[in-house]
Amino acid sequence: MNSRFKDLIEFDFWALSRSISSAEPFGEDPRLLDLISHTLTARVVWLDRIHPGSAPEIKWTPRSLEENKALLTSNQKNWLAWLSGISDPGFSEKVAYKNIRGEPFTSKLEDILTHVVNHSTYHRGQVAARVKELGGQPLPTDYIVYCREFHV
Repeated sequence: MNSRFKDLIEFDFWALSRSISSAEPFGEDPRLLDLISHTLTARVVWLDRIHPGSAPEIKWTPRSLEENKALLTSNQKNWLAWLSGISDPGFSEKVAYKNIRGEPFTSKLEDILTHVVNHSTYHRGQVAARVKELGGQPLPTDYIVYCREFHV
């Protein structure tokens, strides 16, 4: 199972990188910056929830595309380092955390990891729609495209 989640986190990194590249011609668009920043902030926050202290304190505010690229790269390294220490039985363990309103929840680690990738997918769709609205052509970020490129 560890290899499966590592692959999904690698896919998420690849797809988010492509979303950022698609947004570059429109990098000052406030809606794009908000969507991309939100998606990456959530990725950082979720890792810190399941592995406290793994991320710097982060604000839910828009960042430039360059800042988002740097954040994505550093966050990816943190995700992979953390995943390398998790054995398969650990994915079914429950994790206690609080949401942004401070409400307590408990979820299985595998459900949290699935949520992180699904959350990114949702917002990548919004980024792609906005890029099209602005007259651009977003790069494909589908999982099957990733598989064709990396699982040949």
